[in-house]
Amino acid sequence: MRTAKSPAELGFSHRDVQRLKKALKRAENKRVFQRVQAVLLVAQGRAISDVADISGVNVRSVYNWVNCYLEQHQVVALIALYRTKNDFGLWP
Repeated sequence: MRTAKSPAELGFSHRDVQRLKKALKRAENKRVFQRVQAVLLVAQGRAISDVADISGVNVRSVYNWVNCYLEQHQVVALIALYRTKNDFGLWP
């Protein structure tokens, strides 16, 4: 059985946890709230499978959100995922 990595081993810092908590309070959109909450729970040490169950999404989505956040360590990366193709003027 594989051992889960700690938040620090994944790349999270104390500053990331603070940043995510602040963003969670300000989230105005359900999808953004869900993504920020999931990443925050992982940053706090929850298992990704548990976070997926809590969030009502599949494990792959949580992995994607965590990886997306950790690439930049900015919440805006999770917000950008919410945008649709129409937000970029790609649909008539």
